[in-house]
Amino acid sequence: MEEHLRQYEIPNEALEQLPMFKTFLADAKFEWRGGNEVCIDSNFLVKAAPLVRALQIPPNTKIGAVRLRGPCNTSVTTSSSAELIPIQVWGGSMPSVKGQELSVGMAIHIARGTVIKTERDVTCDFFLVHR
Repeated sequence: MEEHLRQYEIPNEALEQLPMFKTFLADAKFEWRGGNEVCIDSNFLVKAAPLVRALQIPPNTKIGAVRLRGPCNTSVTTSSSAELIPIQVWGGSMPSVKGQELSVGMAIHIARGTVIKTERDVTCDFFLVHR
């Protein structure tokens, strides 16, 4: 089992996929569900596929994208633990988890109900891999 709040670099192959994926997310359709703004765009799975392959995510693993808008202290809704991968941020600095600032190119393992702090006027998109 992964250690809660452990951060690690994503593989170079995944880093190479981020520009296309963040361009997609910038214009993707999001909707409020379960306390989070979640990507519901019909093209999500197709657009996420290169990133999923680069991250070597097993088939049938639940994935998603979440958008956080500051100011807020919110928990990302997950049914279990998850890997949270920052994709892009607008309007300021990257959110933090328990005092650890997040950054593009890194992933963090979070337990269910982990609070993410987002500053005022900041919007951030995350890729979420449920474990």
